[in-house]
Amino acid sequence: MAKTPRPDPVKVTLPDGRKVVVDGSVPRLEPERSHRLAGVATVATGLALMAEQGEWDPDSAELSLLRALEAAREGVIDALVAVIQKNLIECYIKETHEDPGEKSIMFQRAQPMCRKMAEDMVAENAYLEKLARWIALNVSSWGQEEKGDAIPVSTETVISLISTYAEDAAQAIAELLSPPHKPMQFLEEILGIRAVSGDTRPDLPRDMLVVLSSGHFQSLREALYKNTFRKVDGTPWPTAELSRGGAKGYAQLRPAVVEQDPHLPREQVQAWAQTMWRQQSELSDIDADALDALCAIYLSQARTPDDGAVADVDEILAMRGLKPKRGGQGRRGGYEPEQREEILRALTHIQNVWLNIAEVKVYETDPKGGKSRRPVTKTLQSRPFIITDRMGQIRLDGYMDVERFVFRPGKAFASFLFGTGRQTGLLFQKALQYDPYRRKWEKRLTRYVSWHWRAIARTGQFVQIYRIQTLLEAVGETLNDRYPSKTRVRLEKALDQLLEDRVIAGWQYDRWDEAITEKRGWGTDWLTATIAIEAPDELKDYYKQLAQSRPDSAPPQVISVKTPAGDADVLGERIRQHRRKTGQSQLQVAEALGIQQGYLSKLERGKAIPSPKLRQALDDWLES
Repeated sequence: MAKTPRPDPVKVTLPDGRKVVVDGSVPRLEPERSHRLAGVATVATGLALMAEQGEWDPDSAELSLLRALEAAREGVIDALVAVIQKNLIECYIKETHEDPGEKSIMFQRAQPMCRKMAEDMVAENAYLEKLARWIALNVSSWGQEEKGDAIPVSTETVISLISTYAEDAAQAIAELLSPPHKPMQFLEEILGIRAVSGDTRPDLPRDMLVVLSSGHFQSLREALYKNTFRKVDGTPWPTAELSRGGAKGYAQLRPAVVEQDPHLPREQVQAWAQTMWRQQSELSDIDADALDALCAIYLSQARTPDDGAVADVDEILAMRGLKPKRGGQGRRGGYEPEQREEILRALTHIQNVWLNIAEVKVYETDPKGGKSRRPVTKTLQSRPFIITDRMGQIRLDGYMDVERFVFRPGKAFASFLFGTGRQTGLLFQKALQYDPYRRKWEKRLTRYVSWHWRAIARTGQFVQIYRIQTLLEAVGETLNDRYPSKTRVRLEKALDQLLEDRVIAGWQYDRWDEAITEKRGWGTDWLTATIAIEAPDELKDYYKQLAQSRPDSAPPQVISVKTPAGDADVLGERIRQHRRKTGQSQLQVAEALGIQQGYLSKLERGKAIPSPKLRQALDDWLES
């Protein structure tokens, strides 16, 4: 039996069954890195000998290779980084028609991003299991085709196998990072040809995501997880009212086909309406999780409103804190099909959401290119996100198991994600990770306080006073009239959990007399009590740095405490009109501003003059 190394070229069987010859163009690793795959080569050599001797066991071979690949995970990632870089260079040559040698490509700068892509590939959808199965297929064919002349499998051969298997995925990734999906500047920054454009935003705190923070977005989230979509006269579609933060409008579950063909026959409209009502019955916190995940993924990838973003179903499951099962001993690893189907169902719901907001505040660009100081009221009609492409495997029944997809925001919706109209804020990742059944209270309170802290961030008042009734409404719960103590215990347990998980820095009753609980019917009084909740330091610091880093931020306008009485009357009337227009009570506005309701009443009646700090907070609220 010969012991000579296998020469290039190497014959490789592709996943679709085609056989190709891989030559020296396959990316190479430095010797100090390629040795990480020596263990895989040793196992593959032994399996090739078994195939030659007719002792091949597919399940045992796949399991042995899987264990070897898991032990050599870093080597697999190194090989994937090389093939991703190769495809990025090829995309750059294709777009510029230039020899990359004429440019200074700094792979040291590109390494972190390419490595993150490679790590994501390895982590997703039982990637190593599929790779082990495919290597086993090739090793088996080599042993059977070369009886009497079996040749040891080298580390170079293993690298060739890994690279060829990853070629299609790496090519797809490179194309999505290149024009027309991304501007050329983005690709040049990845390759280190161009310096990375400065980002004045502070570093993201631990365990937090950046999502949309506008009032209508919070209203949409609440409509999804509370399932407030109802039947409304004049339309067959499930409809939910949206009325947060000055936004006035509604959301509907309405398929895109209605926009494409507004003259659908009545029977088709009725059939689609039945489908939408079925989807309405399925709405839950998971839909809000999927919406937040899409928003965070898009904001982390896209550079312009016209960009698309790539998301992975398993990535969303991981963001929700779910752990994939490990493979081995004949078991398939990865997430359960039911878990993936749950996310795909939520994505379908989100695609069918149609927003129509009659009054929404946006900041436009002024003629000089800067951000307008005053918001403009506009009408918004848009879908939040649209899935444009799907990637996955075709099942035997002809349907696709979607693994990865390309998506983008609706055109009008994108104005809140980019440019001068950008309205984004922090969301604790715990909002996605809390179990939607056992930790519903914690999940929904996390979303609410995260949104509210962003809404009042410019005031710098991160110890906020909330009425009990307001917190229950945020959760979508009501007081248990017969056993009010059960509601109280559950709310306090949720706040304690948020404190333990560092979502909040502290909480305590602000206005509440414990002696009231000795009276009959004390639950009604408890609803009007207030609780003080403090934001964690990481969140405070982030918003403070963000305010300081804005190039267009101006120092707060100082209002003299000697404001004429007539001006106080004007301010009071503005406060009252804006409060009524947004459908808020005095108590809700007072909570948002961090003041007592009685003091707000005096402001509205022109009987009090706000401090400079409160006046700035009032100006921000009046513009919200």
